Amino acid sequence: MLNDVVEVRPMGGYVVYLRFDDGAEGEIDLGKLFAFKGVFEPLKEQARFEEVFVNKELGTICWPSGADLDPCVPYSEVTGAPLPGEHRYPGLAYSWNRGLCRRGVFSEYESLSAIDRPGC
Repeated sequence: MLNDVVEVRPMGGYVVYLRFDDGAEGEIDLGKLFAFKGVFEPLKEQARFEEVFVNKELGTICWPSGADLDPCVPYSEVTGAPLPGEHRYPGLAYSWNRGLCRRGVFSEYESLSAIDRPGC
Protein backbone atom coordinates (compact mmCIF):
# COMPACT_ATOMS: atom_id res chain seq x y z
CA MET A 1 0.00 0.00 0.00
CA LEU A 2 1.32 3.40 -0.93
CA ASN A 3 1.12 6.30 1.45
CA ASP A 4 0.40 9.61 -0.21
CA VAL A 5 2.23 12.80 0.64
CA VAL A 6 -0.28 15.39 1.88
CA GLU A 7 2.07 18.21 2.89
CA VAL A 8 5.54 19.40 1.91
CA ARG A 9 7.57 22.38 3.13
CA PRO A 10 11.12 23.28 2.08
CA MET A 11 13.25 23.67 5.21
CA GLY A 12 16.48 25.00 3.71
CA GLY A 13 19.15 23.36 1.64
CA TYR A 14 17.59 20.27 0.09
CA VAL A 15 15.73 19.34 3.25
CA VAL A 16 11.95 19.07 3.15
CA TYR A 17 9.34 18.42 5.80
CA LEU A 18 6.82 15.80 4.66
CA ARG A 19 3.53 14.60 6.12
CA PHE A 20 1.79 11.50 4.80
CA ASP A 21 -1.86 10.49 4.76
CA ASP A 22 -1.33 8.00 7.61
CA GLY A 23 0.07 10.75 9.90
CA ALA A 24 3.75 9.86 9.48
CA GLU A 25 5.88 12.99 9.25
CA GLY A 26 9.47 14.08 9.29
CA GLU A 27 12.30 15.89 7.55
CA ILE A 28 14.55 14.36 4.94
CA ASP A 29 17.47 15.63 2.89
CA LEU A 30 16.48 14.97 -0.71
CA GLY A 31 19.92 16.06 -1.86
CA LYS A 32 21.16 12.71 -0.59
CA LEU A 33 18.44 10.70 -2.34
CA PHE A 34 18.86 11.60 -5.98
CA ALA A 35 21.50 12.74 -8.41
CA PHE A 36 20.90 16.18 -9.88
CA LYS A 37 20.74 14.82 -13.44
CA GLY A 38 18.02 14.78 -16.07
CA VAL A 39 14.77 16.32 -14.83
CA PHE A 40 16.39 16.78 -11.41
CA GLU A 41 19.23 18.93 -12.76
CA PRO A 42 17.34 22.27 -12.52
CA LEU A 43 16.70 21.53 -8.84
CA LYS A 44 20.37 22.16 -8.02
CA GLU A 45 19.33 25.81 -8.06
CA GLN A 46 17.86 26.42 -4.61
CA ALA A 47 15.03 28.66 -5.84
CA ARG A 48 13.89 25.94 -8.26
CA PHE A 49 14.12 23.25 -5.57
CA GLU A 50 11.93 25.30 -3.24
CA GLU A 51 9.12 25.28 -5.85
CA VAL A 52 8.28 21.78 -4.59
CA PHE A 53 4.57 21.07 -4.18
CA VAL A 54 2.21 18.17 -3.49
CA ASN A 55 0.44 16.79 -6.52
CA LYS A 56 -2.75 15.44 -4.94
CA GLU A 57 -3.62 13.37 -7.98
CA LEU A 58 -0.28 11.54 -7.86
CA GLY A 59 0.02 11.60 -4.07
CA THR A 60 3.62 12.73 -4.18
CA ILE A 61 5.92 15.72 -4.35
CA CYS A 62 6.59 17.36 -7.71
CA TRP A 63 8.31 20.35 -9.20
CA PRO A 64 7.19 22.59 -12.08
CA SER A 65 10.13 21.22 -14.11
CA GLY A 66 8.29 17.89 -14.33
CA ALA A 67 10.32 16.04 -11.72
CA ASP A 68 8.49 13.93 -9.18
CA LEU A 69 9.52 11.42 -6.57
CA ASP A 70 7.93 8.06 -5.90
CA PRO A 71 6.21 8.44 -2.50
CA CYS A 72 7.55 5.10 -1.25
CA VAL A 73 11.10 6.51 -1.23
CA PRO A 74 10.55 9.48 1.11
CA TYR A 75 8.07 7.41 3.16
CA SER A 76 10.81 4.86 3.76
CA GLU A 77 13.24 7.61 4.75
CA VAL A 78 10.76 9.17 7.20
CA THR A 79 9.47 5.95 8.80
CA GLY A 80 12.27 3.45 8.30
CA ALA A 81 9.80 1.12 6.55
CA PRO A 82 11.38 -1.13 3.93
CA LEU A 83 10.93 -0.21 0.31
CA PRO A 84 8.73 -2.51 -1.76
CA GLY A 85 10.91 -5.27 -3.18
CA GLU A 86 13.63 -5.05 -0.53
CA HIS A 87 12.70 -8.46 0.81
CA ARG A 88 13.55 -10.08 -2.55
CA TYR A 89 16.73 -8.25 -3.53
CA PRO A 90 17.87 -6.20 -0.54
CA GLY A 91 20.97 -4.56 -2.02
CA LEU A 92 19.57 -4.04 -5.48
CA ALA A 93 16.19 -2.79 -4.30
CA TYR A 94 17.85 -0.26 -2.01
CA SER A 95 20.11 1.04 -4.76
CA TRP A 96 17.51 1.02 -7.49
CA ASN A 97 14.70 2.61 -5.50
CA ARG A 98 16.77 5.44 -4.05
CA GLY A 99 15.97 8.36 -6.27
CA LEU A 100 13.81 6.44 -8.70
CA CYS A 101 10.56 7.99 -9.76
CA ARG A 102 8.02 5.31 -10.49
CA ARG A 103 6.14 7.63 -12.80
CA GLY A 104 8.83 7.75 -15.47
CA VAL A 105 11.73 9.72 -13.99
CA PHE A 106 14.86 7.69 -13.40
CA SER A 107 18.11 8.34 -11.59
CA GLU A 108 21.59 7.12 -12.42
CA TYR A 109 20.33 3.54 -11.91
CA GLU A 110 18.17 3.59 -15.03
CA SER A 111 20.56 1.26 -16.85
CA LEU A 112 19.50 -1.72 -14.76
CA SER A 113 17.59 -4.22 -16.87
CA ALA A 114 13.85 -4.36 -16.35
CA ILE A 115 14.04 -7.93 -15.10
CA ASP A 116 16.24 -6.84 -12.19
CA ARG A 117 13.99 -3.97 -11.13
CA PRO A 118 11.97 -4.87 -8.05
CA GLY A 119 10.42 -1.38 -8.05
CA CYS A 120 7.44 0.00 -6.23
